[in-house]
Amino acid sequence: MGRAAEFLHLNNHWTEWFDRDLVWGTPPVIAVSILEYVVFAPIFEELAFRGLLFAMLRRRFEFLPAALISTSLFALAHGYSLIGFVSVFWSGFLWAWIYERTGSLIPSMVAHAMNNLLVCLTVMALLR
Repeated sequence: MGRAAEFLHLNNHWTEWFDRDLVWGTPPVIAVSILEYVVFAPIFEELAFRGLLFAMLRRRFEFLPAALISTSLFALAHGYSLIGFVSVFWSGFLWAWIYERTGSLIPSMVAHAMNNLLVCLTVMALLR
């Protein structure tokens, strides 16, 4: 995505996903941050955006419109720039598709948690 952004002359700042607690925090602070990102955020965000919003829209619309609307709101709620929006949008769309295919929020929660864990570990590996 970074290369596409450069080609299109779009700006994205690396601090958009930066959490100073993961970089400079003490071990207990890091543990709480990881718990928040890897456990609580996926559970609550999947319940809200897929379990409630997408499911409500899905009763009224076909998959694609319901997924596009709920995923757009999910991406907007993160407050990132265009590149960040596209990244979160893509993930949210994938998790809506998983929910649609399985009928369960558990697989999308696990996928969301794994994504967030990889982001946390990458930030810590590169910047700590």
